[in-house]
Amino acid sequence: MLIHVNKNNIDKLSVFMDEYFHQRYLVFIERLQWSIASENFKEIDEYDTKNTEYLIYIHPKHGVCGGLRFNPTNKPYMLSNVFSYLVDNIENLPKSKNVWEASRFFLNVSSDKNEFIKKATKEIFLGALELGFKKKLNALIIVADLRIERIIRASGWHFNRLSGPKNCKDDPNLTSIAGTLEISKFFYKNIIEKSKIEGFNTFYSKIKK
Repeated sequence: MLIHVNKNNIDKLSVFMDEYFHQRYLVFIERLQWSIASENFKEIDEYDTKNTEYLIYIHPKHGVCGGLRFNPTNKPYMLSNVFSYLVDNIENLPKSKNVWEASRFFLNVSSDKNEFIKKATKEIFLGALELGFKKKLNALIIVADLRIERIIRASGWHFNRLSGPKNCKDDPNLTSIAGTLEISKFFYKNIIEKSKIEGFNTFYSKIKK
């Protein structure tokens, strides 16, 4: 199940948010060994603000185990600051209420649950598209490693590169790349058709044919 958290409901969902930040700590700091700030076993940074919105994946047995963070590009965002070394000219990066950055994608489950990981990943992608429809976005901008880029493309969502691959400063074992993802009903339907997800519990209204 996916839940959408924003400034209007974050206080009511504080238990889920606490666990979400703890899961980010487990993934990005403990497992991936990123050199980023943490406090009380939670990974929270300057891009977690009152304007930030989240999709949190909740498993019926394991609880919070995945998520994705969103910030509008007319506010400070990671690609324009932390990851600006990935692009040749940061002046060309968007600063628009209609383009949001998606970051901190993760699923923290054991690697032997391959089918669940595939399904949950595509549900998060569909949720991101639904959020884009709800907010009337044109695109999402992201920083990904090459593995995530392949996963996005394989899901049926086109990844438009904004840069060539470069070594990630947070993790020298990763090759990072910046790109955009178009928000469109075409890609929403494409992901559903490729994944054969049935009974997806949407929080957005039905997608018109």
